Amino acid sequence: MFLFYNLTGSAAYTISYILIGYFFGKKWKLLEARLGPTALYLILSGIALVIAGVIFRHSISERFGRVFSKKTR
Repeated sequence: MFLFYNLTGSAAYTISYILIGYFFGKKWKLLEARLGPTALYLILSGIALVIAGVIFRHSISERFGRVFSKKTR
């Protein structure tokens, strides 16, 4: 069952990553011309920080959830 979920998640990730690159790759020069390279990189780094924060928060909550559930038993 793990193999099925692993393959499904990998396929979804790969397809979405390729489509994002395909659509934003065409618009990159236009965005860079309108916003300027500094603003564009600041926006992208901000999005990356938000995503990293969500992932970090999720992993911390899972870790502490397991610790606290063991103490209450």
